[in-house]
Amino acid sequence: MKTLFKPFLLLTLTALALASCSKNDDFDYEKAQEEARIQDSLNNVRIQKVLAEQAGELEQFAKTNFETPIHHDSLGIWYDVVNPGEADPFSYIISGGRVVSPKITVIYKGTLLDGTVFDESDDKDTADKVETREFELGRMIRAWQSAFLPKVVNYNGYSIPMAGLTTEGLRKGSVIKFVTPSPWAYDAKELEKIPANSPLYFEMEVVDISYE
Repeated sequence: MKTLFKPFLLLTLTALALASCSKNDDFDYEKAQEEARIQDSLNNVRIQKVLAEQAGELEQFAKTNFETPIHHDSLGIWYDVVNPGEADPFSYIISGGRVVSPKITVIYKGTLLDGTVFDESDDKDTADKVETREFELGRMIRAWQSAFLPKVVNYNGYSIPMAGLTTEGLRKGSVIKFVTPSPWAYDAKELEKIPANSPLYFEMEVVDISYE
């Protein structure tokens, strides 16, 4: 099984451990860490600029198309949980300080904001049945991961932030609509049916989520 997220604290400790074990070589780890910090800072400035530029369009779309639009302030994603699903939330597994990525089975459709469909699970050639797709959550775009994950995962008495949209995350039977700014989709990358810097809209039903 693939891993999904690692808490920032553990990443920091790992970086410090690697640096302390390598003091005798010629590589300037402090300089490399500072350059990485600057690059991360510049990228964050760029992302925040894009989020601000797309905010108005996303808000208008959500308030027009969602019955109960909810805004995630830091991510800029708008969502509407149409059906919360089963009573019990999905239990994520922690291994080696990481959240293990589950397998998800979904019925979904993805469109541009003008309604152009760029991907969907349903095969129009099999109109007699509803098609599902299986994915590993850790391989999906950030917006999908945030839709599925809870706000926090509890582990050994600690609450690990996961940047999920909802308190308990999606579960079997959940139905959600969400529209995401481009940085949490394909960002500046241009795909066959998706122009660069495109906000995306998804409708999704969770058929199953498991570690099997």
